[in-house]
Amino acid sequence: GKLSLPQLKVGFHLKAAMKRLGCEGKDFPSPYWDLGVAFWLIDPDLKNYEPEFVSEKFLKRDWKNAREDVEALYKWSNAKLYNGGKRILEEIEMPLLRVLAEIEENGISVSRNILEALERRIEATLSELRERIFREAGGEFNINSPKQLAEVISKRLSPQEERGAKRTPGGQFSTNAESLAALKEKLPFAGLTLEYRDGFKIQSTYVRPFLELSRVDGKVHTDYVQTGTATGRLSSREPNMQNIPQESVWAKELRSAFVPAPSFLFLAFDYSQIELRVMAALSEDPEMTAAFEKGLDIHQATAAKVFDVPLDRVAPPMRRLAKTLNFGLI
Repeated sequence: GKLSLPQLKVGFHLKAAMKRLGCEGKDFPSPYWDLGVAFWLIDPDLKNYEPEFVSEKFLKRDWKNAREDVEALYKWSNAKLYNGGKRILEEIEMPLLRVLAEIEENGISVSRNILEALERRIEATLSELRERIFREAGGEFNINSPKQLAEVISKRLSPQEERGAKRTPGGQFSTNAESLAALKEKLPFAGLTLEYRDGFKIQSTYVRPFLELSRVDGKVHTDYVQTGTATGRLSSREPNMQNIPQESVWAKELRSAFVPAPSFLFLAFDYSQIELRVMAALSEDPEMTAAFEKGLDIHQATAAKVFDVPLDRVAPPMRRLAKTLNFGLI
């Protein structure tokens, strides 16, 4: 008999549809054509791939959520997508839908015990810092308000110091991290405020939301956005799982709260400096190629050259700088 092929499914937010049907025990077989992803491949800098927006921008008409709108957008995107883009859509981005749907459904386990203990420790530290800041500043104010903080700084500086202090375009004292770091010798509460901000950010952006989000099944479920960057990398939201801090004093403990589900392990896979290997291959730079062939750490090797020190004398801050330089050169 005839072999009937599954129909092409066209629409917006197909990953969400796939997850919804999955919850009902129904399958959502390929092939797919997600219009948001298609228009992202056509114009990766738009930042908005919602139906109303693309309909207005490309078809110059209001989105009515009707079948003919979807058909018109499909025809338009199919005609406009260059050959390479069509291949990327069909062979990479669309098969990825199911993978991402599964990753999101599975979620990542967090240890509520670790998060609750961290929450208590941060709260105690913030409470102590608040008291010290108010004591040093000579009174209470809202530490999270740049305006109030600027006013307190203004009162504590001499007229000469005031003239040299960095200001915002609006004329008030700048209270960004760089400005506070520059003031901490003169005003100890400026340094304490930086510590307070760090703890407050970790508590409010990560610890509390993760506790809230993991209440049902002990897991955090993010939403991976295929159209979130112009370069093709995924972005992640609600919560953003791709910007868990590394520099904060609380970072190690926060990261330790992510745990494998029972009887599972975490495995970390990473290409070994893949962009720089590509750069070495394309540029045929003899020193760079030699560093890779000898199995050296390329950032360490660059740091040794830049700072004119032997390899074994490269300190972590030197390597960090060399890493910035290496990736900046690409």
